[in-house]
Amino acid sequence: MSRLTLPLFALATLAALGSACASAPATAPRFELSPLTATPTQQVRPGAFVWVDLVTDDVARAKAFYGELFGWTFQGDDYVSVLHDGKAIGGIVTVARLQERRRSQWIANLSVADVDRAAEVARKNGGDIRTGPVDAPQRGRLALVSDPGGASVMLLRAEGGDPPDREAAVGDWLWRELWTQDPEAASGFYAKLVSWERENIQLDGQTYRLFKNYDAPQAGLVEAPEDVKPNWLPYVRVEDAADTARRAEALGARVVMRDAYRAILVDPTGAAIGVQFWDDKRLERQP
Repeated sequence: MSRLTLPLFALATLAALGSACASAPATAPRFELSPLTATPTQQVRPGAFVWVDLVTDDVARAKAFYGELFGWTFQGDDYVSVLHDGKAIGGIVTVARLQERRRSQWIANLSVADVDRAAEVARKNGGDIRTGPVDAPQRGRLALVSDPGGASVMLLRAEGGDPPDREAAVGDWLWRELWTQDPEAASGFYAKLVSWERENIQLDGQTYRLFKNYDAPQAGLVEAPEDVKPNWLPYVRVEDAADTARRAEALGARVVMRDAYRAILVDPTGAAIGVQFWDDKRLERQP
């Protein structure tokens, strides 16, 4: 497929979880996605999450909320880069308003060595190719797929390479969890897709399922209640989860779960996001 500049509708379609956008209007505006790194690394970290985008129908409200809550700043118009301490950590783009049903959503980007091959592996193992693969100038080759449970994830081979791995500072992305009704099916799917292995650990005295790649933790695996749509939930590191949840509520968010260390929020545009305090002493390997 030839290189193209993604229409605004296209990324909205990539982000949709069965909620909108069956076809694009001929007049759909166009924009270019930003590169993942200001300086190309030429390094690829298959199986690692390397980016996250918020697709929403209210960019202005999202910017106001996250800017106040996390101190994030923003750059750009059609495609908005999210900056933490001056470094880009994600993006925001507007959902195409084609139908009444719309849903804001954070979409995690998973690095793969070959997007076309990975998308086909997803399809052959019970997943679905939602959109792509396509080439996006500056960003790289990408495809939106869903796993057998219906959770969507963006597959990406970044142009110029992936950003280097980094320790999450307060206000940066800390973690990701897959919420699904069938953890066993999900484990088998991602083992084939990106060679993840599953390990059980003890966290706060309870068993927690973990996805690992090359002995490095990549994500958590949570058995979701029947009324929760399968999804990838991103977490931001915070100093105090309870205080962050209170401030989020004051800013118009809804808190759907909270405990001593974390909270899950639905932001004012309707996108789910987690916040978490982290201390390595909480974590113990299961015998």
